[in-house]
Amino acid sequence: MIFIQWLVAQKKRVLLFLLAITLIVYLPIVRGDYILDDDVSIIQNQDVQDLKHIPQIYANQQSKIIYNLTNEGFYRPNAEFCHALANTLFGNKSTPHHLFSIVIHSLNVCLLFSFLCLLGFNTSAAFFAAATFAIHPINTEAVAYISELSYPLGLMFVLLSFIFYIQFRHTKKFYNSFFAIIAAVAALFSNEFGVLLIVVLVILEVYFQPAKTKLERSNVILLLLVLIICICFLAVQVNQKYSSLNTLASTSNTIYNETIVVRIITFFTLLPRYFGMLIMPLNQYYCKPDFAYSSLSFLGLGGLMILGALLYLFYSSYFNRRALMLAIGVFLVFLIPHSGILPLPVTYREHWLYFPFLGVAIAMAMGIHEASKNLQPVLFIFISIFLVAYSAKSFARNRQWSDAVRFYKNEIKYNKTSPRAYNDLAMALHQRKDYFSAINFYCEAIRVDNVYPQTHHNLASTYLQLNQVSNAIAEEYKALEIQPDFRNSLQALLEVYTLLHDEKRAVAFTQFIAQVDAGQTPNWNEIKENLHADTK
Repeated sequence: MIFIQWLVAQKKRVLLFLLAITLIVYLPIVRGDYILDDDVSIIQNQDVQDLKHIPQIYANQQSKIIYNLTNEGFYRPNAEFCHALANTLFGNKSTPHHLFSIVIHSLNVCLLFSFLCLLGFNTSAAFFAAATFAIHPINTEAVAYISELSYPLGLMFVLLSFIFYIQFRHTKKFYNSFFAIIAAVAALFSNEFGVLLIVVLVILEVYFQPAKTKLERSNVILLLLVLIICICFLAVQVNQKYSSLNTLASTSNTIYNETIVVRIITFFTLLPRYFGMLIMPLNQYYCKPDFAYSSLSFLGLGGLMILGALLYLFYSSYFNRRALMLAIGVFLVFLIPHSGILPLPVTYREHWLYFPFLGVAIAMAMGIHEASKNLQPVLFIFISIFLVAYSAKSFARNRQWSDAVRFYKNEIKYNKTSPRAYNDLAMALHQRKDYFSAINFYCEAIRVDNVYPQTHHNLASTYLQLNQVSNAIAEEYKALEIQPDFRNSLQALLEVYTLLHDEKRAVAFTQFIAQVDAGQTPNWNEIKENLHADTK
């Protein structure tokens, strides 16, 4: 208690302490590996190799560039600009990218503390709420995963917009309104969910507005300007061929994609999981199964009751407890994109709670602020114990994110039926030249689900490292049996046959590649005719 009293006596001390605990918890990932899609979004993405491609970054969808998709894409150019800046200054090393994510998250912690103070909460309440956000294990996915930089970056600008808006309400100075609008625009270019900030700004206005008084004209004008900007952004996104909204409306989960009823029921069923992860974040792993529920289970009924209770409290708290109204409103507004109104490529990810956590922080600050002086010492001790436990869990989770082999082994621990996890683990082992272990995990990925040509192609690459040319050729043909126009395998076989001075087969595969480049699919039977007798 003495330390807490000393700490909260000055806000500078609080900010320095928040920065310190954030950096300590995320220290393991500073020199972490590239994980999951980091390789293709950072190394293989030509538009983020230097700052010369800034026009392309702001003109294109990310997935159009790096995944060669024709109707999907996330428009998050500010995040790509940050990647381009890091690559320009430091090359394709992972450390600068991880540092950038940690710095942005640390800034968000400080901005959240300032935001909570502006809402009227005392320093102790704002400190504990911001500290929980800083080190909570549920946020590690958004920070440690380089490819999700758009979440910390987007939230930073959202918080800045909120802070400048509140400052404008208090001071009526023009530059605060100007910066609020600039921050709102920057949020839109960082993460498409930034469009929801206008809804939260309206709730903020209600929170501060005295009962039975008219809205000030200047506040209304500012809100209208932000609303117009958000509408224009949405209009451009809807009309673009490569749209973030198109990506949100596309999913390979056909059951989930059938009707909005299935998606809403799925959301009800997953809602208790979200709250469970917020309270007790156990069993953390990235590639969650794509849950889809067509009927209400016991868990689904629980989620429906939770949502009903939140909506009732949101309405009733307007009259006597507006801080609770604000907390629930912020949480639910930022959870809307993941509610199933639009189909999603996946149905559940931990980093989706990074934005809604603002609502959790507000509710926590409110509870501490309103606690009696006699209860506060006990409350501080209780929360401190949780913070220590969360810090240890986050530190351990960040250690997993820092090491590709450790990360993918954790994925397999919780999801033994994921061929991607086995394949990615094998790729990490291949990079460390542990070729025999890599071969075992490639074979396990094929055993689990033999539908991906990439796995056979990767296995072939490992065999080549061991100079097992016949096995490599056989795997490339297995890849082409699954997908005859898989260019990587066609190119690999061309290179192998060229090295073997097998001109006949080299010519044949040159022709197959030309067919693929012309938009045609080679005939599998013609490809198979070139298979070596000793690999059949």
